[in-house]
Amino acid sequence: MSEPPLKKCHDCCDFTHTSYSRCDACRKKRKPQDRKRTRQIARAVFPIDLRKRVLAMVSKGRTFREIEGILGVPGPQIHSFARKNPLFRRELDDALLKGRDPKLKHGSAATYRNQGCRCPECRQAKAKAGYWARPPQTAQA
Repeated sequence: MSEPPLKKCHDCCDFTHTSYSRCDACRKKRKPQDRKRTRQIARAVFPIDLRKRVLAMVSKGRTFREIEGILGVPGPQIHSFARKNPLFRRELDDALLKGRDPKLKHGSAATYRNQGCRCPECRQAKAKAGYWARPPQTAQA
């Protein structure tokens, strides 16, 4: 079986990996430009007035499913924008802390998984626990 042909870099016309359209040096040089463009697109898709409404609803204790039903903004889109915009991430974390259920035990992966709490403490506990920290499933006889 033969190897796939090498591609030329779109910018410098050097031969590069088969899986990328640009060589490593050109991709690195282009990264700030691409990041800026991605953030501009994200801001256009998720305008500031909608962000304020989402933050207000989160701080009142609404879940992301409820917000999706009311505003039509999916939870993954909110978290994706928060990854691209550090200021919004801080505002969202503050709103989540303000609107979280005081009856729950926060800072636990179980609270994240079973109760649906997305506050920073529960998210951090879930990230530490990870997938492999779950107890093994036993076969039912």
